[in-house]
Amino acid sequence: MKHSWVLFVISVFTLVGTARPASTLYAATKTGPFKSTDSGVTWKQLLVTSNDSSLPGQPEVFSIVVDPQNTSTVYAFARFGPNGQTLAFIKSTDAGANWSVVSKPTFTYTYGSAALLAIDPVKTNVLYTMAATDGLEVTTDGGVSWSAPTIPKPAGSASRGTPNQPGLDGVAADPNHSGVVYVVGGNASFHPGKGYLFKSTDFGSTWTLLTSTAGFGNRIFINPKNSLEIYGTSLANIGCTDPNGQCGIYKSTDGAQSWTELNIPESVVQNVAIDVTQGLLYAAAYDGLEDANVYTSADGGNTWKTDFPDSTAIVPSVGMQVVRADPNAASTAYVVGPSDTNIVSKTTNGGATWTAVAVVVPYQCGSQTCTLGTVIYDLVVAPQAQAAGSLPAVTNVVNAAGFQPSIVANSWATIQGTNLAAQTDDWSNSIINGALPISLDGVSVSMGGQAAYVYYISPGQLNVLAPDVPAGPVTVTVTAPGGTSASFTTTASLYGPAFFLWPGSQAVATRQDYSYAVKAGTFAGLTTVAAKPGEVIILWATGFGPTIPTAPPGVAVPSGSYPTASSPTVTVDNIPAIVYGAALAPGSAGLYQIAIQVPSTLADGDWPIQASIGGALSPAGVVLSIAH
Repeated sequence: MKHSWVLFVISVFTLVGTARPASTLYAATKTGPFKSTDSGVTWKQLLVTSNDSSLPGQPEVFSIVVDPQNTSTVYAFARFGPNGQTLAFIKSTDAGANWSVVSKPTFTYTYGSAALLAIDPVKTNVLYTMAATDGLEVTTDGGVSWSAPTIPKPAGSASRGTPNQPGLDGVAADPNHSGVVYVVGGNASFHPGKGYLFKSTDFGSTWTLLTSTAGFGNRIFINPKNSLEIYGTSLANIGCTDPNGQCGIYKSTDGAQSWTELNIPESVVQNVAIDVTQGLLYAAAYDGLEDANVYTSADGGNTWKTDFPDSTAIVPSVGMQVVRADPNAASTAYVVGPSDTNIVSKTTNGGATWTAVAVVVPYQCGSQTCTLGTVIYDLVVAPQAQAAGSLPAVTNVVNAAGFQPSIVANSWATIQGTNLAAQTDDWSNSIINGALPISLDGVSVSMGGQAAYVYYISPGQLNVLAPDVPAGPVTVTVTAPGGTSASFTTTASLYGPAFFLWPGSQAVATRQDYSYAVKAGTFAGLTTVAAKPGEVIILWATGFGPTIPTAPPGVAVPSGSYPTASSPTVTVDNIPAIVYGAALAPGSAGLYQIAIQVPSTLADGDWPIQASIGGALSPAGVVLSIAH
């Protein structure tokens, strides 16, 4: 986004460090689900029971996912019966204490499906999974029913797949953009350069082929903090022509538009985990035979080191090594292994050292309690839940620039309250191809039943771009990891002009070369010059209403002219200024630039400045500093 320095003024916030509670983990195992509430130090088996006679005993659980909007809700695929003959999709709404059977899907599901159960970040009743027989399956009702969408087949894919889909192996939901999901596949004997990648922006209803010549064909991983950063990997080393076998992982930094091969010294990479620490990656990889390890990169994948000295220690006996980064703690990750498949090893220093804990099943042997190992198929770290009773509460909704108690369609709004988010963040790494996110770290906003575009989040304040709401009363709700707030009613107006402010209540103003037109000494260490009488300056504002033509919603304003439908007037010290034009700023969103000539009769000083458009007046108390 251009002019990010202007948007910054609406989101200055001090982040105070606080101690983080321990993370909660779930493991999908041969003996059912397990849970740890102390960051993997201890584990407890969770019992799953069913009144359905076709679902006897404790099931095997193959894949598991936690609802990012409500961390007490957990979904999993399980197989019941002595031979695992009956597949069930199960759900817990109390963090694993009790489970219910949602449905009994008819497709085939195997242990190799770990990490192939994905959930939408906002509409969490939408889930995706990769079935062994039917390819991609989608549910929009929380797993009650499943369907396989039609995905066009690229050339050369007829030997695999289903009548309506090519052969697919991996699925990933964008953690920052609701409705966005990727699937990846390859030919039967995968060769680098023969993989294909599809993207959907409507929950899997329609698909766009991004490439059919990818160097990977099995798995895809998206940076939870930056949707532009995506990794693709392969689970087979067939056809790797690199002399060092370095065909295992590819990286995109532009939202899957282009890819770069990374030089990890293995040809098979089952999992990539992305740490909250910038540039820190973990990869579970092996050579396709028995030489397996966890590799760590501190520079975004340019260089790698092995984390375990014995590279054959991690035995890929279940066909899927699992490594997971902790989204709640920097430099912390978990891996299945190295010594056995019931071991979870943890690092808290970015892979320098690891501590192993056994996940075991307790049973009575005489008068003692004995334990039996299990096989871990999947491992997930739950996002940090907000404390009980900490539902978000909205106390005010105002214009983000002038703080008037109303909002304007397609302009900036500030939401104030408590428990609005669990952390502070902005959308810097969440804009893909100009599309603005409607969810950020599990925080979303509804205005008049429409999704707002979330720019900045913090516990006490959100800054959003209002959707195209009509004038009149508008209900606003905030959904955060702690739940959904009660409705707050505000008013939407057709116009609500307001200048963004710099210190001293000065209107944000620049010259045509973008140098600041602001009083000297306003910013420490930065030389600035106040506006001069007679010169042309640009004022930066929001709430100036509709444009002709109408700017496309939900994206950065494209190049071209989007002038305001009505012409504004501007006065400085009650003296009319010549207004040359007012329009949306290209490359930004909801940001208006108003070009004026400063009245030539003004003396030096700080003079009140106001704008009027469509009968609405910008707030009083704003000044423009003048110096000859």
